Amino acid sequence: GRAGIANEIVQHAYDTGTELIVMTTHGYGRFKRFWLGSVADAVIRLCRIPVLLMRPRDQARIGLKDEPQFRNILILLDGSSVAESIFDHAFAIGGTAAQYTLFHALPLMPVYSAEFVMAAAAVNGELRVAQRQSAQATLDQAATRLRQHDARLQVRTEVSSDDFAAGAILDYAEQNHVDLIALTTHGAGGVVRLMLGSVADKITRGAEVPVLLYRPA
Repeated sequence: GRAGIANEIVQHAYDTGTELIVMTTHGYGRFKRFWLGSVADAVIRLCRIPVLLMRPRDQARIGLKDEPQFRNILILLDGSSVAESIFDHAFAIGGTAAQYTLFHALPLMPVYSAEFVMAAAAVNGELRVAQRQSAQATLDQAATRLRQHDARLQVRTEVSSDDFAAGAILDYAEQNHVDLIALTTHGAGGVVRLMLGSVADKITRGAEVPVLLYRPA
């Protein structure tokens, strides 16, 4: 079955010392399923090796002699050290020639009832500002550490407060000509999840550009 295929792929990668698994996917618009279906899902969930998902463009010609160029890399973070474990793998692909954007999407503010909305508006607004300031400070600290690690790295930051996090990420990637989206995942109940929540599943299914996924041990 598909689970067995995924296990064989992952075990072969471990046995051969593979450092990166590359899988081709196919979608039909944003938030649709992989063409590979549960095989891709299972590999991502099981594997402790970075997985690069590539979606071929229609009528695209593959130049086997051409090395892929990832010059604008979007790294998704949630403020945790676990999410930052994607750094080394993104840098291994992009090197020092790439521009890296550290991106944090704020969570949706809860609304408990229609009557609660008006009373909570001011408080939620203040909390939203505080969240954004905290997220920006965390990203700035991460960017500073990266520049100290290697002064050649080009790092910038971006905080989005869009209520639909996945949509904000995909829109940003499209509008800013991102070549690669990189994120850390963890498996729970057989479903791939980003530290931000179910956003990862939507990104991996909806992105028109390659997606680099890493699930730490």
